[in-house]
Amino acid sequence: MRDGQIGPVQYSVGFSMNRLRTFHLIVGVSGLIAFLLSGQYMHHFLGHLKDMSDGPRLLYRSAHIYLLFASLLNLLLSSYLIPVSRGRARYFQVAASLMLMLAPAFIGFSFFSESNVQELFRPVVRIGIYIAAAGCIMHAFVSSIVRRKNGQSDSLLHSNAKGH
Repeated sequence: MRDGQIGPVQYSVGFSMNRLRTFHLIVGVSGLIAFLLSGQYMHHFLGHLKDMSDGPRLLYRSAHIYLLFASLLNLLLSSYLIPVSRGRARYFQVAASLMLMLAPAFIGFSFFSESNVQELFRPVVRIGIYIAAAGCIMHAFVSSIVRRKNGQSDSLLHSNAKGH
């Protein structure tokens, strides 16, 4: 646990960065289960969307696929995330992870609340997509900074592999 002081306020940072991978795994697997269940919902309760008008059918299917996308991003991070142990980059990495972990919740909520409408305006799914994109960009940025600090190259063109 790391303690510090900002002015007269003392704070404690007790969050283990290694838990990020576990949280991403939980969110990713939960999201995949929600994806499967939303597919079953569309099949059994909405007649596989056959007699539905084009607008709502498009919205249900797109939210369904967005849920898969956001869940797979979390599953991917659970496998490959290398937690930053200290420095400001750590806070950006946690913020990026939180964004990616929240995205499936926004998209899942949108599936039920915004799909059966005639207009194409869906502010909740938009938030889910935007925070997933922002989280991915922030993770890439943090990874790039950490690699440069450690003297590693970001580019495949500057690979350390010999003979290529």
